[in-house]
Amino acid sequence: MRIISWRREAGIWFAVVTLVHFYLVWDGWARWDVRELLGYQYVAELDAYLRFEPGFGLANLMGLMALLFALILAATSFDRAVSFLGPSSWKWLHSFTYVIFYVVALHSLYFAFMHYTPAPHRVLMGLPTEYPENILRFVYLGMLLSVFMAQVAAFVKTVHQRRSTVR
Repeated sequence: MRIISWRREAGIWFAVVTLVHFYLVWDGWARWDVRELLGYQYVAELDAYLRFEPGFGLANLMGLMALLFALILAATSFDRAVSFLGPSSWKWLHSFTYVIFYVVALHSLYFAFMHYTPAPHRVLMGLPTEYPENILRFVYLGMLLSVFMAQVAAFVKTVHQRRSTVR
């Protein structure tokens, strides 16, 4: 029960770290270009943007969605927000932590298992196709599965308890 008192602070820090992560990707990788963030790259020979990394764009949109939700939840992680919204509305809003978790899980799994693999366009353009293996990718997968299994176990326990009290 001691760690429960740190829920709000942990959520606020998650939002801050996520915002820093977004800034680093936006500034360093996408270079302040929405099209680059969405997986398009400028090809000078064609004078056009071409879609090179469709999964990259989708994964980044998932990350942006998680960031938006995290910022909303961080902004309402104060007693004054609970008073303003009312406990049930505040609780409903903060149930979106589950959405954030699964969207971030998909975002992370994409980058851990799919993005850094050889792609035909990289081979054709003579770009590097060898990336160092992400040593944490199975840790990500294990954490996702452990949380998912804990949620399933909690659901089963709740259903069992409620069914036994109804009888």
